[in-house]
Amino acid sequence: MSLTPEQASVIQEPNESKLVCALPGSGKTHTTVSLAERILSLPNSKILMVTFTNAATNEMQTRVEKRLGAAAKRRVTTKTFAKIMLEQHRQISAGRKLVLGGELSSYVLRVFKKLGICISNLQLYQQTFDEYGRDMHWQPKPASVVCEAYVELQNMLALYNKVDLNTVAREVVWALNAGKIKPLNFTHFIVDEFQDSDPIQYQWLLAHRQDGRYMTVVGDDDQSIYGWRGAVGYQNMIDFKRDFSAKAYLLSTCFRCSPYILGAAQRLVEHNEHRIQKDMRSAKDAPGIVRLAPSSYSPPVDPTQLNKKPPKDQRSAEQKQADEYNYVVDLIEPQFNTWTVLARTNLHLDTLERFLTERGIPALRLGGKSIFDSPNTIALAKLLYGVTHPRKLTELIEGLGWAGECEDTLQVMHSTGAKHGFTAASTSNCSKFTQDMQQLSSRIASNEQSLQRTDGYIASLFTSLRVHTEMSKPQDLKARMGAISLIEKIVGSMKGIIEERARTLYDIASRGSKAQDIQDRNGKVVLCTLTGAKGLEWPKVFIMNINSDCIPSLQAGDKDEVLEKKIEEERRLLYVGMTRAEDELVLHYNSEKPSMFLTDLGLA
Repeated sequence: MSLTPEQASVIQEPNESKLVCALPGSGKTHTTVSLAERILSLPNSKILMVTFTNAATNEMQTRVEKRLGAAAKRRVTTKTFAKIMLEQHRQISAGRKLVLGGELSSYVLRVFKKLGICISNLQLYQQTFDEYGRDMHWQPKPASVVCEAYVELQNMLALYNKVDLNTVAREVVWALNAGKIKPLNFTHFIVDEFQDSDPIQYQWLLAHRQDGRYMTVVGDDDQSIYGWRGAVGYQNMIDFKRDFSAKAYLLSTCFRCSPYILGAAQRLVEHNEHRIQKDMRSAKDAPGIVRLAPSSYSPPVDPTQLNKKPPKDQRSAEQKQADEYNYVVDLIEPQFNTWTVLARTNLHLDTLERFLTERGIPALRLGGKSIFDSPNTIALAKLLYGVTHPRKLTELIEGLGWAGECEDTLQVMHSTGAKHGFTAASTSNCSKFTQDMQQLSSRIASNEQSLQRTDGYIASLFTSLRVHTEMSKPQDLKARMGAISLIEKIVGSMKGIIEERARTLYDIASRGSKAQDIQDRNGKVVLCTLTGAKGLEWPKVFIMNINSDCIPSLQAGDKDEVLEKKIEEERRLLYVGMTRAEDELVLHYNSEKPSMFLTDLGLA
């Protein structure tokens, strides 16, 4: 694969520090690997390629080995920032062990208990702790409960010989600057996705700056969407150019997006003040499609009342949501397996997946969890399938086991019902719920089906299930009751008789919502958050709920400076979503509350 003139200019001079600003779909990785190849043509050169995720590390290693051969392994090292810092920290760790995730949260909860802090503040405090941890010059403020809690957390970790990742990063930078850790011995550093770097990671780069060592950072400030975890893409890129006397390069040609799509995304992001001004052009000839999909509601009008004010919207909040999501499903249903739907949050995707399931449309969730990744919803799907299809005894037994039926009884049912199914199985020693389900299964099997009877069967099954669950009081009662309500709504909204609905639900639940290969969509609509879509691309993208109360997602009480930063990051997030589309992009919003970003686009 050849290089464009822009890409070729990046690799022409290997011995210089470079700032490479690369548009979405501009061949960034291809150019980076080509630069590595050019560097390796120099004698005694050694490259450290720095990434932010294990997935990015694996991809980069695969690309390098495929292009440069196995011999490149000896001279090219690819690691994440976190792994590099952990390895360097071993020299000064004094035996302390790293704590992450749930283990770190358990220490925070112990601090809360000791200081009498309400657990409802957990998320806010953890976010603030992260901010403190990334600050190289942090000092506690007097009379601050959050500061007191952070100090207490660090003291508790020290007492138990533990350390968190932010402290690891800070200590590594301090040790590098103090000469207690030697800088890594590489002639060239290449940092990918540099817009995701935080201040400590930038300080780490500065600590490795010396004569005869060359730094290249590659990224796009317009795709910096992790400010909530400390990324300062634009500022770090500006500082890098100054501090490393770096030469700036621009990859301005997008090979992914059609001209109309790239043009719309450019109009949006150019409203941000804090960004690198750049040209953008598409390499595609076909213009592509950008469409608006405003959902609106017109209440029924009485012809005799035409001269009067239109009636108020009397719909409940639940009905408004149903109308909104059904409108989205209506738009994608005819060719659902060609669409990728992006949303601001996983909660929006959970709701959409529910309405898709009601229509029998399977979905592939990328990142996040599908509603059918829950053992509760899977078990309910099997229970319903087994009751309505009595020969499917294995599925039924799994559902009844989830509902609390004892194992001895289930084994008797398995042996006595093996030949003729659930309706013939012995249930003499089982719970009342299992007996109710057997009677219901017999009624379904013996009666001619109709939609009216289907409604009755559904009501009977879920009423018995709800009563049984409340009486048995499982430890996860709240989660189970939520799953029961969800599946009842889905089944109740489906079309067809009860056997057909149960089979469709079971097929979708058992098929699974995730795949190892994201391109292997198997006739499914792909669902992903805007954040999770970064680095991916699809021919047709549908972005939903571009509403004033959804994106930008803001909090009341934000100061003007904070508010401006949040709006710019939210604008970049939508830009990232739009530039995932290759040929067709649909922007959905509620006509009563359109996002300010639609005005930026010049489309609404």
